[in-house]
Amino acid sequence: MQKSIKGALAAGVGGVLLLGGAGTLAYWTGSTDVIGGAIDSGSLSLTQGTGQICSDWTLDSAGGSTTYTPGSTLVVPGDLITKTCDYTVNATGAHLSATVGLEAPAISGGNALASALTPSATYTLAGATIADGETIDDTADGQELTALVTVTFESATSGTTGQDMAAALGDLTVSLTQTHS
Repeated sequence: MQKSIKGALAAGVGGVLLLGGAGTLAYWTGSTDVIGGAIDSGSLSLTQGTGQICSDWTLDSAGGSTTYTPGSTLVVPGDLITKTCDYTVNATGAHLSATVGLEAPAISGGNALASALTPSATYTLAGATIADGETIDDTADGQELTALVTVTFESATSGTTGQDMAAALGDLTVSLTQTHS
């Protein structure tokens, strides 16, 4: 290497060493604390209190409402199997909102009858009718939610479709799913 390049390198390294050890560069700063505090969360649930029940299943056929006994009562196209359940809404929290819904139950059987059965629900909250998927908020806290669950045997089922078959309806779940308003 040439003497001039070696000299330039030595001068550069020396300059870096001098800057690193020659002192520090400081700027003025200021700070203050942001006061912390307690953080409490709200809640969301459905409960059944004293006197709140789920009714027995009923069969709302053309002949009038009758008791429905799972595994025993025979249904025909157009029949509605219904059950009513009462709950208390527990909904607390700023900006709390929730959608009311019926989680899709499993219908086993893998046949035409199972395909022709459709579960659905409508609700009443403090006397007002609300639809599946509608949103409620924290003003519903402590109010009674009544779920009318219906399983419909499609009336358009024709020919011999669904005859002499069995299907099983899984447990139905009424839910409140939190959203942020």
